[in-house]
Amino acid sequence: MKINEAVAKAMLTNERAFKDISEAQATRVVKAALAEIAKEVDETNEGKVSVPGFASFTVKQVERDKDGEKSTRKRIMARMKVRKSDADETDDAVEEDDDD
Repeated sequence: MKINEAVAKAMLTNERAFKDISEAQATRVVKAALAEIAKEVDETNEGKVSVPGFASFTVKQVERDKDGEKSTRKRIMARMKVRKSDADETDDAVEEDDDD
């Protein structure tokens, strides 16, 4: 899902929250917030970054042995928060290796 699609859906289901803001403005706000979260996660070498109501990100340094050479990579695990109304579903976990 693209950010602007998520914003458009949110605007339809939460009209009061977006009553004085355009879709373009809301999209810029969401992009800026996500950029700040990404920056915080990127600057974390080990540990946890928590965004209550959204997700928690666990960052680890993982050693790998490839072709006889050891390298260390950052592994990021994201656990999305599930609303109470979605209780029948479990938390979604996403794992990402940072190759940079």
